[in-house]
Amino acid sequence: MYTGKTRNLGVMGWPIAHSLSPVLQNAAIEEAGLDYAYVALPVEPLKLPAAVEGLRALQFRGFNVTIPHKSAIMPLLDGIDEDARIIGAVNTVVNEDGFLRGYNTDAAGFIHALQDTGFEVAGKQVCVLGAGGAARAVLWALAKHGAARVSIGVRNPEKAKRLVELFRQYVGRTCGICSRAVSELAQCRIVCDGGRLLRRCAGRRTLVSLQNWKYVYRHNHVD
Repeated sequence: MYTGKTRNLGVMGWPIAHSLSPVLQNAAIEEAGLDYAYVALPVEPLKLPAAVEGLRALQFRGFNVTIPHKSAIMPLLDGIDEDARIIGAVNTVVNEDGFLRGYNTDAAGFIHALQDTGFEVAGKQVCVLGAGGAARAVLWALAKHGAARVSIGVRNPEKAKRLVELFRQYVGRTCGICSRAVSELAQCRIVCDGGRLLRRCAGRRTLVSLQNWKYVYRHNHVD
């Protein structure tokens, strides 16, 4: 039951009516016995600055951020967590007495999903299929947790060059990172897939056999 003390949470995006987050989050909140309410927040791109200040003024305890605002919101916040800064996107904002700090939880979520299976990336050769938004979080997580080598598998390796150069400044000598064609990746022990590229390549019969890949991680994000 909502009261005058109920704290507000939400997810902002445009569009956002399709989001399942309010259903999932409110079910979790109820199960945990917390006095919070989680709502969808439709925010047009041009109104993002006003929306951020409005949520601050309304004392929202925090909110999630989805497309198209994950990068655009960063200069509007008071602080940015290291993971979010390196990944270049914020998906969670916490309000601490009016100070809005942005976080990105994708990297931690990815690593926790692997650790739940008993797999540790330290010292492993890893392939990441695709070079989109989810790949940035996965690359940072792998480098941060000691992968020996990370290969970005794309149909056109030229498209991944900018991503490779960006992350080389963070991994130093502890983790090799490069882009390769998908057909060159059979030696990797784990493949991390955003889903779309794997299906597309499989449809064209260009995906190498998965027999040498011990774990397959598919990134399925629900807004």
